Amino acid sequence: RDSLATPSSHRLIQSDLDRWVADLLASNPLAGPTAHARLLALARAHPGDPEFDESLGYLALRNNHRDAAQFHFDRAADNQSADPAALYNSARLDSASGVPRDRVIAKLQRALDADPDYAPARINLGFEAAKAERYDLALSTLSRLKTVEPRLAFEVFLTMAFCDLQLGRFPDARSDLGEARRYARSDDQVRQADALLPFLARR
Repeated sequence: RDSLATPSSHRLIQSDLDRWVADLLASNPLAGPTAHARLLALARAHPGDPEFDESLGYLALRNNHRDAAQFHFDRAADNQSADPAALYNSARLDSASGVPRDRVIAKLQRALDADPDYAPARINLGFEAAKAERYDLALSTLSRLKTVEPRLAFEVFLTMAFCDLQLGRFPDARSDLGEARRYARSDDQVRQADALLPFLARR
């Protein structure tokens, strides 16, 4: 039976095996210091395949090597990665290093194209769009969240209330501001929410 295997099918099987090894090395905290060298060898054996740079990015993040993680996630994105977590990490690290916001937004949109339910990318896209004064995009993105973790709910609803105000949607702003106050975790956050009240009162 082995004699019937074609070279192309052998390469496909080997490629799948290499991807499995890469995933294992990236996710196993006990892989040890040889994991990086092994992953680099696999990446060199499969140039242009984003999955190996994704694995290298996750390994670098686990070891708190942020520059290396950014490099590998960016290269995976450039090679048409469809992994929403890798695209999200690429965008997040790009934002922290000062990459133009439009490029960060585009990468987060790609993450949501890959998985519309990937909440970290959806939340970050809402925040980045609000900072870029793209208020409609921020609201349409955040409003599609199926659930909001309580630890993030204040920031989400306060951002939505601010965008509502910018677009003149005052009833929505009042509703979202009430939700922000309800999820406030400190007196300082209550004060942040209350700072928007005068803008509502004028309406």
